[in-house]
Parts: sequence; structure tokens; C-alpha cells
Amino acid sequence: MSGGVTGRLYGLGDREYFGATRKLKLMLQTTPGQNLDDDPCIQRYRRNLEEQQALDACLQANRKLPEAKRKDCKVPPRFDLNECGVSGTNLVGATGYHILWNASPNLKFKARETEIDNTEVTLDRMTDNLPVWAELRTKQGGFYETVGRTENHDLEVIPPTFRFKYNPSPAEAVVGKPIQVSIVAEPAVSDELIDYRWVEPVDRKELPEKGVIEIIPKDSAPLETARHRPRAALRRHHRRCHQGPVHPRPVQRAHRIPRPQIRRLG
Repeated sequence: MSGGVTGRLYGLGDREYFGATRKLKLMLQTTPGQNLDDDPCIQRYRRNLEEQQALDACLQANRKLPEAKRKDCKVPPRFDLNECGVSGTNLVGATGYHILWNASPNLKFKARETEIDNTEVTLDRMTDNLPVWAELRTKQGGFYETVGRTENHDLEVIPPTFRFKYNPSPAEAVVGKPIQVSIVAEPAVSDELIDYRWVEPVDRKELPEKGVIEIIPKDSAPLETARHRPRAALRRHHRRCHQGPVHPRPVQRAHRIPRPQIRRLG
């Protein structure tokens, strides 16, 4: 941290998924020459980060596989950084510092300015290089003066994997009976951040649940993938929204299912 105050920002990996909410923590050096990374609690946090990276690698590998061959990716519990240091340390009371949390481009912070050493941030922008940092400020009269700034934590924000989910499954579908088709994001993303735009089939029925349609097969011909291809686009903060949906190809690949046998009753 520059400006005479030494500290470090924790809570983010080098790669995170769009829509994730993470708890940020600012730890200040309490003794000269202290290496914050040597803190046993921070070491547990870093081991948890490695587990999260293993999950990311598993999900990335699954993107390239048909759904039937995808692995079950182990999801480790997220480490709570408030276990490190003094939980909810009131920096104003202890040091007189206020924290201003920053990102470029800006992110959705639960609290942009705090008197405690932590906040939450939602990664609602997708970019290859997104710096996040914290500034320490003191109040001088009616104005704030910056007395320190952490180094940037640069991360990449990547899209989730999308796939189709059928209810009932295509193998259990019956001619003339409705099938619900929904889009599932892995990891899950808040509905507030994604706009699902269905373009086919034309005779679909869009249900009140977001990202869900109903189709009724009229005959026992196989359901064609292209006829039921959704477009999942970010509602906001996409780099080039006008150029189309966000990474629709994983959706299409995930939807390459065996030709379903639709039963005809009677």
C-alpha cells in the first residue's frame, strides 16, 4: 500500500465468474516488516483459493464435453475472510481511517465507503483485466485526504457455462404434451444480471419464470437442436451488447443430446 500506510486487499482470485459476489477484506500491517501473507489465516484462505481454481478448471474442461460425459465438479465452501484479523474492525474508531473501495470499470459494491475493514462486491462486468483496489482516507475538516492505497488486484471476469434443462427429459417426452425448457447457468447468476432472449422455436410459450419456455411437440420427429436454441445476453455491462449474445456456443454444445424418442400415446 502506497502513501505511508501498509495493507493488502484480499477476497478475489485471479479469475472469477460473472455475477459472483465476493467479500473483500483489507488487512493492515500492525508491526513494521510484517508479511501479511505469513498469517496462518491468510494461508488457509490461499489454500481455499487453490480449491476454487481447481473447481474453475473442472468447469472449463466440462465446457468442451457433451453433457453425458461431464464430470461432477466438487464445489468447496467459500472461506470467510472475516475469520482473519478482527472481524468487522472499525477502522475509524481504531485508526481514524475510512476505506473507499474502487474498481475500473466500477463494480456493484454493497458499500462503496466503509468505516470497517470489509465489504461485498458483485462482479457485474465482464472483462479480461479488471483492477480492484482500496484507498485509506482520513477526514480533515470537511474534506477527505487519501493517506494510502493498496496495489491493484487484477482479475479476469469470465462468463458462466450455459446449458439446457428439459422437464420432462426428451427421452420421456410425449407428442402433444408440454415440455419445459430452461437455461441453467453454472455457476448460478442472479436473474437481475442476465437477459434471456429466446428466438426459436417461433411457437414457444414463454413462462413467468425467467429463462423458461414451454414447447409442445406435434409429432414424433426428433427435436432439432437449432430449433430450440436460446440466446443468453447480459442485460448490462457487456463489452459489446449490440454484437449479440454472450458466449452462446457453450449453450449449443451442451445441447447436443441424442435424438430423443418422443412417444405417441394411444
